[in-house]
Amino acid sequence: MGEMVNKEDLKYIKENLSTNDAYCQLAEEAAELAHAALKVIRAINNTNPTPKIFLEAIDTLNEEAADVFNALYVVIDDYEFIKVRDIAKRKMKRWKERLKSKDV
Repeated sequence: MGEMVNKEDLKYIKENLSTNDAYCQLAEEAAELAHAALKVIRAINNTNPTPKIFLEAIDTLNEEAADVFNALYVVIDDYEFIKVRDIAKRKMKRWKERLKSKDV
């Protein structure tokens, strides 16, 4: 998992949080990340004004992304992270190819 999380903190959380609660936390954090992304769009477009300026919206997005990463560390073990990394690489390549084909 690298250095993104403190192993002792992670171990404590995994030992003291039920699987159900860990997945609930992940779902909540993912929803908050989606909401933060929508706020960034609103701050950029300004067609539906938000009290948050762009930089505040980006800060919130970063906070929520960190929360999602932390929740993922709790529910996915090291082996699964390797699989997720490999899937992400494949999907990034596919995304690039779709964008390239759009330009044709």
